[in-house]
Amino acid sequence: MRDFSAARRARVSRRISGGRGRFCIAVPVLAMSIAGCSRKESGPGAGTSAEALNASPQITNFAVYAQNSATLRDRTVLTGGDIGVHVAGTGPFLVSGYELALVASVQVDTTHNTIANRVLLQGAKVGDVQTNTLTVQNGGTYAKKYAFPTTMPALPTLAPVFAGTTALTVNASTTLVVSPGAYGAVTLGTQSTLRLQGGVYHLASLQLDDGLASRPWRRCRCAWQGG
Repeated sequence: MRDFSAARRARVSRRISGGRGRFCIAVPVLAMSIAGCSRKESGPGAGTSAEALNASPQITNFAVYAQNSATLRDRTVLTGGDIGVHVAGTGPFLVSGYELALVASVQVDTTHNTIANRVLLQGAKVGDVQTNTLTVQNGGTYAKKYAFPTTMPALPTLAPVFAGTTALTVNASTTLVVSPGAYGAVTLGTQSTLRLQGGVYHLASLQLDDGLASRPWRRCRCAWQGG
């Protein structure tokens, strides 16, 4: 997986949230690989594998990386990097019982990995999964299951967010290209696309509707004050 403040392309949906400043959308490439030996679950994947993927994931491998928990919903498509959660904790989580939940026809690029202590795939389609506990429901599919890494990268120290006052709205089924800078409330409508040029973005808040796409062109970092 890849970086907190850099990655390559990421598509995210409105329920993606790991708390203020604890969630990152990145933009790198390189599929992630993971640690240790592990048994692949029977079912949508195939066979078993004792082959180690990557014993030391780097933050720059991730397109989406959260501290405590994360969830993607409603036809979200994630490309350009891995998705993962740092902590193997006791909650509370965005979806009870799971550090990472992918529900309602979410798709993660199958060349990248899904990595968290407990993962729920509820109708989601992903590539390799690196986890201690995998639950598959409603026709979810995955390639192979591997063990959760023994170590996961820490999130960077949070820098202050200096949000602007100019609201930014991407209407439903439209595309908007924006430059780095400070913005107020940012709202992405259904089936909309926000194309981010390389740089740093400071937002007052971020609201994401169903089926949207956030596509950084180059390395970028997004930080926001609200949910």
